[in-house]
Amino acid sequence: MRYALVFIAAGAVAGEPAVQVTGCLVAAPPAAGLTPAFSLFSGTGIALVVRGADAPLVRLAPTGSRITACTDDRGTDLLRLPPGTAPTGDPPIRCPQVAEDGSLAAIELTLPGVPADGAASIQARGELSFLVGGTPRSARSPVARFTAGQRLSIGPVTYTVGAVAASTIIDGAVDVALATDDDESAVLGLRVLDGEDDAALFQSEVANQAGRRVLTVASATAAYAVELRWREGMRTLRVPFDIRVAAGLAPAR
Repeated sequence: MRYALVFIAAGAVAGEPAVQVTGCLVAAPPAAGLTPAFSLFSGTGIALVVRGADAPLVRLAPTGSRITACTDDRGTDLLRLPPGTAPTGDPPIRCPQVAEDGSLAAIELTLPGVPADGAASIQARGELSFLVGGTPRSARSPVARFTAGQRLSIGPVTYTVGAVAASTIIDGAVDVALATDDDESAVLGLRVLDGEDDAALFQSEVANQAGRRVLTVASATAAYAVELRWREGMRTLRVPFDIRVAAGLAPAR
């Protein structure tokens, strides 16, 4: 059996930032030889919006977020992997988007299990750990060509340039690998600036894993500066949630 359900309900712990459910998608494991419904995943996905924090939300903290329980009203544990299925490797909690002013954050919960036939609701409990507040800062490296082994000390982070090679992303461009062992939890992003007129260039920045980034620039022989943006003095805000996902749409706010 393969199916999708859209369940919406709001839920929050009194006195804490509000946690509102904005969507739910359920797909049972596919029959042999078929892909999962909607070509997405097998399991249950719940979308949330967090609002009303006492400081601007920046991102999820590297640790501290967890789903402690998720069951349907028939007692099915959605945290358990169904028999005969393999883990997807997807993180159980993601934060794909934060509003520019930090007032809202989108959260996605991914659970391996699916509700039992005839289930009418899902209840999920846990905690989200956000980095919030702080003062926006920026700094840039001196203008220079990228060369392997070069060290770029920018604000609180020092990067080492690795391979400088033909881009795997944009034809005719160049990928520049950066690596660091420094703490990047406060880093908001990097951008490349043209050494001539200080204009931001086309480029992509990909954080493949902690401490590893790839910048894509136009030329291996041109000189560039790298600008780093971070927040200074952020703190951790823990947001518990206890939500019940049932049929119906909450009014838009």
